[in-house]
Amino acid sequence: MAETLGTLEAGAREILHAGLGAVRSLDAQLDIIKAQIEAGYADLVQRGASDRSEPAIKLHSLLDQSVAQVRELQGRIDALIKRN
Repeated sequence: MAETLGTLEAGAREILHAGLGAVRSLDAQLDIIKAQIEAGYADLVQRGASDRSEPAIKLHSLLDQSVAQVRELQGRIDALIKRN
């Protein structure tokens, strides 16, 4: 009986250790993947920032106009809230 419990305990510990090892391996792989995604994203941002094509310039202009409109609307809303 004691021998069976010892074998059962050893098996349970082995399964536990394998699970912990899998978690550590997965965690390390996720860190690598995250770093690759962040590097790829940074590269895309850099390429986009250096794009001086006509479509890119138009998109930047549209974004600037949209931001200005949102800020103006926000100012109007804030003024209305302060009045009431």
